[in-house]
Amino acid sequence: MVKSIKNSSLEKNGEEQEIIRVIKQLKSSGFSLRGIARELNKRLIPTKNNGIWHANTVRKILVRFNTYKVV
Repeated sequence: MVKSIKNSSLEKNGEEQEIIRVIKQLKSSGFSLRGIARELNKRLIPTKNNGIWHANTVRKILVRFNTYKVV
């Protein structure tokens, strides 16, 4: 999500939404958190801060979007 300067509301960021969709798709296909991070790095998909993916980053995204239960 990106904050719009115009009206101070949150708006969806298309690129971020696509990455979230890919993460959810990989998780539903049976990939582990490490496997998802590895696949995103293999596809050269940068993180929001242009870094590399780690399992914990993937976990935080899945938790944020209620698709992964914290145990």
